[in-house]
Amino acid sequence: MKIGIVTVTYPAALRYLSDFFKSLKKQDDQSFSLWIGLDNVSQKDVLDCSYENLEIHQLQITGGMSPTSIRSMITRDAASHSDAIVFVDSDDILMNTRLSSAKIHMKKYDVTATAMEYVDRDTVSIPGKFAPENADPSLVHNNCYGLTNTTWNAKILKKYCRHRKTVFSWTGT
Repeated sequence: MKIGIVTVTYPAALRYLSDFFKSLKKQDDQSFSLWIGLDNVSQKDVLDCSYENLEIHQLQITGGMSPTSIRSMITRDAASHSDAIVFVDSDDILMNTRLSSAKIHMKKYDVTATAMEYVDRDTVSIPGKFAPENADPSLVHNNCYGLTNTTWNAKILKKYCRHRKTVFSWTGT
């Protein structure tokens, strides 16, 4: 199962972007591509934090584009090239099993919450862990953090995300 990770990054998130990419590199399942909207952030900013052989697709946000339009556009393209979409914030640090856990739950659900551990601004763990594998992973019972704590079957997203513009691609070096 090919996972597409969808996120948008912006200047305030640059502080966390390196840690975000480190957490992607530590995933126990590396069968994914990253789809990222650049909101007042350059491609160089992203590449400086990235790592070799990471498949990255980017969309530079231009004036007049709403955050909803950007996310819809990236989501549509990611869904066209993936079996499932994991939504994340670019200031998140993903648990090492986030993607493999998402794949397991996608076998049973079309939409599911994904595992999270709480950390403070300095990435120090805060007591508590949100782990769907320890409970019912269905979105209805577990998601209190919105879109970025979800994984979706790409077929559903393709049906509803209809923007026509295609995003640009590069491989991290």
